[in-house]
Amino acid sequence: MLAAAATAVLFVSGAVTQQPATKHLRTLLGKFVDADDEGVEGADVHIAFAPVGTAGNRARMHTVVKTDKRGRFRFKVTPCTRHLLWAIGPAGADGSRAVSAMQWATSGAPIELSASETHPICTLKLRGLEAWAALGPFRVAFAPGAVAIDGLAVDVSEDGTCTVPPLPAGRTSIDVLDKNGQLLTCITLSKFSKSTARTVQPMQSVPMIVVDANGKAIEGARIRQRLSAGQSSLAGYLPQPPGRKVWRELGKTDATGKLTAKIANRKDPFETTGWQQLFFTASKEGHSTTHSGFRRHPYFDGQEVKNEGVSELKFTLQKDKTTVVRLMRDADSGLANQAVTVRRGIKIAQLDNSGWGVEGLVFHLTTDEQGRLKIPAVSNPIDKMQIIVAGDAVQDAFVPDKQRRMSPYRALTLHELRTKTGDEQQIDLSSFAKVQLRLLDESGNPAPDAKVMLISRAKKGDYDCGSWNTIATPDSAGRLALQLQPGRWAAFIRNKTSMAHINLKLEGSEAKPIEVRMKPMTTMLGRAVDGDGKPVANANLDCHSSTWRSGNNRDEVLQKIASNLNWTWISDTTTDKDGNFACRFLELPGMTYEARLRAGKKRSPDFAVIAGEDRVTFTIK
Repeated sequence: MLAAAATAVLFVSGAVTQQPATKHLRTLLGKFVDADDEGVEGADVHIAFAPVGTAGNRARMHTVVKTDKRGRFRFKVTPCTRHLLWAIGPAGADGSRAVSAMQWATSGAPIELSASETHPICTLKLRGLEAWAALGPFRVAFAPGAVAIDGLAVDVSEDGTCTVPPLPAGRTSIDVLDKNGQLLTCITLSKFSKSTARTVQPMQSVPMIVVDANGKAIEGARIRQRLSAGQSSLAGYLPQPPGRKVWRELGKTDATGKLTAKIANRKDPFETTGWQQLFFTASKEGHSTTHSGFRRHPYFDGQEVKNEGVSELKFTLQKDKTTVVRLMRDADSGLANQAVTVRRGIKIAQLDNSGWGVEGLVFHLTTDEQGRLKIPAVSNPIDKMQIIVAGDAVQDAFVPDKQRRMSPYRALTLHELRTKTGDEQQIDLSSFAKVQLRLLDESGNPAPDAKVMLISRAKKGDYDCGSWNTIATPDSAGRLALQLQPGRWAAFIRNKTSMAHINLKLEGSEAKPIEVRMKPMTTMLGRAVDGDGKPVANANLDCHSSTWRSGNNRDEVLQKIASNLNWTWISDTTTDKDGNFACRFLELPGMTYEARLRAGKKRSPDFAVIAGEDRVTFTIK
């Protein structure tokens, strides 16, 4: 067993406090080792937890501990919930540090972090800030793995430079903040040298106008720009967390309904040809929220328009028709003052109306004293929304004490809500079914390394399988306690080599213990060699095409999972030091995949991904 390490401390807005003890937290054990597999003493091990849907993907908890003489560490964490970990070694004589990559971990099984890179003291130069001098002085804030950490920020000097704090291997998002703390732009840092530079895009002016349904100017409309501010690259077996989105306040419209926004962009968006990703919203009390911006064409209120003659971005605000949802603590009383995340799907229709793209617009709301939420109306919506109700207060109110130690942070999972604008809908959280899973591996032993994804089957054929689904892990005994809104559900379970899939039909308030034994995944065995027949290590499979034949009798949920995840699973496959690989995927009738092996600029011929017991050899040239 791993012994205790140094006492944990909690960092909040730069302050240091003791992490509060609670009987419901579980122990996460681990070790940080160097290139020789020896434990690293005195390293800082970080753990961060940002619940899905948190504004700006800001960590709810960020804790740092020191490793002991053998490189061991421990944390107290929320059970059955994935946390992001990384390690920073002690500074050498020249200030450089050995660092690990970021990894997801839970309390179910010990984790080992390995020193994969050595980072020198790094000076970052931001070019182009002179164009934004009126908004200075500037700061930069760091979000390792797209998780924003309070207090992990430094000032930028007048010459545009700053010293980068110790960071893990992999991608770190860097927010460039103006004197008001507003995000100007976001850049990414993944390669660390003694000095590196990034460019802040030049200032562009974007004229905007906001009108009502009759074309009358609306004064005082709030205009915001949504910026993509990082994406976790740690997909694992199940969907990665949602991409980080951060808002920049651009101002309010004047008496003529107009505002000229200043944004950071490479070129004038009205004169740019090709793909762009510029997304803005307009809102005002008593009106719906609408979205306009630029993709291949400009779009107004979620509808693309022709480029010719467009020199102003237009928003049309309709009278608000809110959706009212009342969350019930029980049949008679509402859940008051509860923070809730609501994600509404919105369309951006193509110019010729041949199809549309779907974006998510996230609202962070709080229930009133009667448990009511007023969810703003949006333009061009899709007919469903996701509601996340989570946190300690929810656990205390609805999760039996004996199940708290096997219950994830997102203990309650709701079906997608079908939009009924203007009607009040009640959801009695006390009526949720209590499901206790016991997950076993192929041999019948507890499977603490399994990952579980919940999929609502409330509407046949309309299944979500992505970053916003509930994803949880069992405890060390393979147990996982969940509370699900009554109705039809599916659970998909996976670890490195095995999987299981179950469909559930749940009645209100029932308690349902379920034992699930995983089975080996479909596997293709292969080997990569060079032109001389020698093994090629660290070659990657590259899945480049797939075909689907209709008319096959496929389970609709598994078909959705295969459609969303097989490409990732196949492309995450790499060869070992002997050139061997095992490519695991979900095989369904009528679905085929083509791939190739890549090693640098060399590649193998294309081949079909076909399961079999015999290892197939491929030559990379």
